[in-house]
This record gives sequence, structure tokens and C-alpha cells, in this order.
Amino acid sequence: MLLCFLAGKNYAKKKPDRGEEHTVMEAICSLDFWLLFMVMVCSLGSGTTAMDNMGQIGLSLGYTQVQINTLVALLNIWNCFGRFGGGFISELLLHSKDIPRPFSLALSLVSESFDMFVCVCIHVCFFTYQFQKMEPPSFEMINPP
Repeated sequence: MLLCFLAGKNYAKKKPDRGEEHTVMEAICSLDFWLLFMVMVCSLGSGTTAMDNMGQIGLSLGYTQVQINTLVALLNIWNCFGRFGGGFISELLLHSKDIPRPFSLALSLVSESFDMFVCVCIHVCFFTYQFQKMEPPSFEMINPP
């Protein structure tokens, strides 16, 4: 919106209808653009963070450097295919079923949220199992018999 103000033109008043072609400035000055932009910024952070930390996770689990490099490479390759596939499905739904792209984005975010929830549940269960194994020895170290 600041860019619209600095340009000195009032793009907000003469905006085209939804589905019509926009110029770059008309798109930047629309509320729809900023809403989609904020959704993308907030949603891409969790996936990018998980991908960035895969090397450190593999290192902490004791994998060799070759295994870590292979894991990160395969993860990035499948991420690339997933992005192409998601874009293809979004275009397919748009042109064959007239389902708008924001709905495809929302569907993608719901599936990502479900995936993150499953990962958290698995990690909580694993931590509980590890804590049960560690609890008796740690209590014996604090209070010897």
C-alpha cells in the first residue's frame, strides 16, 4: 500500500473485477494480493524450516555425512516435484472444474497442517517412550538406595 501511495496514483478506485487481468501496480494495491501474500509468507515458513533442519537432525541421529547428504538431496528433489505437482493440480482444478487457486492453496495448507500434527504426535509418543526408559536410572542417580 505504501508503494501505491508513493506512486501518487489512486489504484484502489479503478480496480478491475475479479478474474480480469491486472497490471502489476493494480495487483500490488489490492487487498487480495496482500492477503494471499501474507498467507504464503506464513505457510511457507514451516516447510522451509523443516527442510533446513534435516541435515542437523540427521547429524544428531548419528548418520554418516553421505547419508545426510543423500537425505537432504532426496528431500529437495521430492520437494521440487511436489511443487510442480501442486501447481499442475491447481491449474487442472482451475481450468476443468473452475475451482479458484486460493481454494487449492487452502487445501494444501490443510494437508500440511495435518502432516505437522501427525509429526508432533509421533515425536510426543517417542519422547514419552524415551522418558520411560530414562526415568528409573535418573532417579537412582539422584536418590541412591
